[in-house]
Amino acid sequence: MYYPKSQITPNLYSNGTLVYKTSRNPYYGYYYATSDKKYYTGRTPNNPQSFELILLEEDNAPTNEDNIDEVFDTRFGTTTNLNYSYLTSKTPDTPLPQPPKPYISSPTESERLIGEYRRYFAKKGNELLYIEIDKDTYNQFNSRDPKTLFNLYEVIFFPFSLTSTGININLASIIERRDKWYGFSQFIQSLS
Repeated sequence: MYYPKSQITPNLYSNGTLVYKTSRNPYYGYYYATSDKKYYTGRTPNNPQSFELILLEEDNAPTNEDNIDEVFDTRFGTTTNLNYSYLTSKTPDTPLPQPPKPYISSPTESERLIGEYRRYFAKKGNELLYIEIDKDTYNQFNSRDPKTLFNLYEVIFFPFSLTSTGININLASIIERRDKWYGFSQFIQSLS
């Protein structure tokens, strides 16, 4: 059924208060609502595969956790991935690993006196996009924390000079060649 944009509320998030209409399993993730009080999985109606959702009613929300073929893995909305989740001991409410969050650093007063401070950067393995991250995020990715997408990102720390742009660009050029972070020196130059 077609709904004009004015009758759709996109980018809503369910924390288990909505359930799949067919299986009555809780749904965690983005959904959109229509003006006639219907709910569907996905951020917008443009989602290629949408399932209808209904509001959770406490007295009729059975779970079929004993029958693995009939239960949806609510993180993916399909039974196929449920087998993978079962084999890896992940439950549907296991949080998904997160990418690094961008951070803008600034030196402390003592670092200004020294003329240098440590900055941390991440690069997605298959892209030439760089983001600055904080020290805690660097440590999480460097220690391969399962809460992070450590297998998709590379992280480094960089001794950033406050007195010489040339030193920063030279160090970035070394990282470019050594770690194949092409374009990193231009990125560092844009920060200077």
